[in-house]
Amino acid sequence: MLINLLDSFEYINVIATAENVDHAFELVKLNNPDIVFLDIEMPTKNGFELLEILIGEGLNPAIIFTTAYDRYAIKAFKYAAFDYLLKPIKPDELKLTIKRYVENKKTFNLVQNSQKLDQFLNKEGLLKLDMRTGTLIIEPQELVLCIADGNYTHLYLADGKQETVTYNLGEI
Repeated sequence: MLINLLDSFEYINVIATAENVDHAFELVKLNNPDIVFLDIEMPTKNGFELLEILIGEGLNPAIIFTTAYDRYAIKAFKYAAFDYLLKPIKPDELKLTIKRYVENKKTFNLVQNSQKLDQFLNKEGLLKLDMRTGTLIIEPQELVLCIADGNYTHLYLADGKQETVTYNLGEI
């Protein structure tokens, strides 16, 4: 289905498909594609393992995860993926992703983005707090107010946003 959707873009050529991580790595190394559409759950190894191999080898395609599982989205962005599309892929969402890629392809660099993100996430003093919908990562000075709510805490941030985290006020 993805290949059929991509065929509607005149400037995109699907050059290869792979059934597993090892085959995909060989194809990326051989063809040096601009974009890799990558599923997460594959036989023997997963898409994150391929991403680690690509980064380790200094290969730099834009990674667009295509998966049926939204639970991997936070992890995908921690790996500096370009985008994350849920199956079944909606043509309008794919069109927006491709448009954004075309606008940003000159400045997108998987290896550099991954390194910058890793440095940010390992930065001393960041608060990494679990929420019902993922993880909130903020600098302490972004907190304006914390209000206890049983086992949860409502956080009010400097940018005006409110988030609820799964920690009681004492843990915060």
